[in-house]
Amino acid sequence: MLLGRTPLQTFKQRTRVMSLELCDGMLLAAGGSDGEIGINDLNKGLVEVIKGHQGGVMCLMCHNGYLWTGGDDKTINIRGDTYPFPLLQTIADLQGPVTGMAPGTGVVYYTTESTAIHLFSSSSDKNFRREPSLKNIHTSPVTGIRYRSGSLWSASGSTIVRWQADHIPTVITQSLTWSISTFSVTDTLLVIGCENGLIVLATYTGEVVRKFSGHCKAVRSVLFWQLTEASNTANIVGTIFSSSKDGEIKIWNTKDPKPQPETLVLHERNVTSLLLHGCTLFSASTDKKVISWGVSDHIGCPSPMSTSLHRHEEPVLPKQTCCVVS
Repeated sequence: MLLGRTPLQTFKQRTRVMSLELCDGMLLAAGGSDGEIGINDLNKGLVEVIKGHQGGVMCLMCHNGYLWTGGDDKTINIRGDTYPFPLLQTIADLQGPVTGMAPGTGVVYYTTESTAIHLFSSSSDKNFRREPSLKNIHTSPVTGIRYRSGSLWSASGSTIVRWQADHIPTVITQSLTWSISTFSVTDTLLVIGCENGLIVLATYTGEVVRKFSGHCKAVRSVLFWQLTEASNTANIVGTIFSSSKDGEIKIWNTKDPKPQPETLVLHERNVTSLLLHGCTLFSASTDKKVISWGVSDHIGCPSPMSTSLHRHEEPVLPKQTCCVVS
């Protein structure tokens, strides 16, 4: 197990961070547990706080000129996606606390604490209206939605569903022994975060390619960066970034015969969100911090995203970590 990578910068927030999104190139939005959204300049740190919701800001999404924010208060706010992020529309009285959002073609999908997937469409006057929910195929609350290559993907329990044209559902897998807490999808591999590890599947067949264990608690966020192409999914080389309620971030290589992930241990609590931009990984936590990490050596970038980012001066102290079992 490798320890000790030095972060580029720490952005201290006023409240626990539940969600993260990068807007307008250099502004990082951090959704807080008390309804605030911290706006962070990548060179200056926290520059402004927007009061967004009456409860936690559980998801953020910059898409097509808008910053979408979903809250525990059963509302979605739609703002401009450039500073000062003016509020344009509030959609209230939704079916429950908003837990996820994903952009589609001409629509935006969202989930609440239920088995359903809901959506909005836009009109010519740039107002968004609710559309009928998708067919209710899930039997437990939806834990994640993603949009990739013209298809919506959703997860709940041990099931992954692909929604193709006209929202026709295809169940990819439903026989996993672990419950899905989060996932990342590419055109070749589907990486699932579970109670204490990861499962890598072939995207369209659901065939299990590899399993990784190592986190002490449930995985909260996962990203996959593919480095090579291969006709056989088992031969694809890539990097997986995962974060967990155990406060750790792990970096895995899919082809390591005996996985020895690099472990980033600067966060003190639940790492709720990961975001990869250029050659920089951003992590958000309930310890009221957002941290940026240079990861060019893991994803093939020639240099970190911005050389103007200040180096973090605090020493990274190793702490007790979980054993890794392949």
